[in-house]
Amino acid sequence: MPKVVSIHSYRGSTGKSNLTANLISTVAAQSNRVGLVDTDVPSLKIHNLFCFVLSRSRADGQNPEQLFMGRKFDRVYGLRRQEDELRWKLAELKIEIDQKKREKEVVILTESIYFQEVQQEMAEVNLDEFWS
Repeated sequence: MPKVVSIHSYRGSTGKSNLTANLISTVAAQSNRVGLVDTDVPSLKIHNLFCFVLSRSRADGQNPEQLFMGRKFDRVYGLRRQEDELRWKLAELKIEIDQKKREKEVVILTESIYFQEVQQEMAEVNLDEFWS
């Protein structure tokens, strides 16, 4: 009967990938079939530990399973990179929108009658007398 082992930690850099790689290598060395799904998309590391190639070109001596997994990792990595680029562009756009909104609010505020009255009153105040 198949067994499922899950390795998880809420913290990063705790050695989950290395532990997983060592565990499945040990189980596979005992003539057992193993499968591995790395769901840690933000920091894919398992392919490095098993020397999977993140390239679409077929290297000499690379078996079809490695090529297939390499393409899968390549696609996930590409999607992750696109997602990061879109987040960065979105953050830039939000800053730009916030600046435009702020400029409009400043114009509305400075053109208000209240602001003009306060500005006129401040012009009439003798600051030397006020601070002494």
